[in-house]
Amino acid sequence: MKPRLWAVLVVLGFGLLMAACVLMLNNITVDILASDYDTHGPAGAVQCSIAPWDAGANHNDNGPGGEHHAAYYTEVGSKCYAANIFSFWAAIGSLGLAAAMMIAGVALGIRAPRARTT
Repeated sequence: MKPRLWAVLVVLGFGLLMAACVLMLNNITVDILASDYDTHGPAGAVQCSIAPWDAGANHNDNGPGGEHHAAYYTEVGSKCYAANIFSFWAAIGSLGLAAAMMIAGVALGIRAPRARTT
């Protein structure tokens, strides 16, 4: 039995919907050069405390909470905001494509010929 196009579109649309949710909610890790210990200490990867949906919807570009060196706070805030905005718009694009695929799949499914049972 070959798969129906409408079912494939709905399933792929649902998969894109799940991918968009992950992109929207996943806290990203960014590499920074500034140190939180002192002005010459080690730097490295930091997980953002702001989610992509918060950066995109509320323009939240704050750095991490608590007391930190100004350079560390500023760099983490700006790099997290840039990474989160990219992820936010990728999620929005995925949502749009998922909606289009699912609507097309449902429309094709409604119009698909049915087998007669007599």
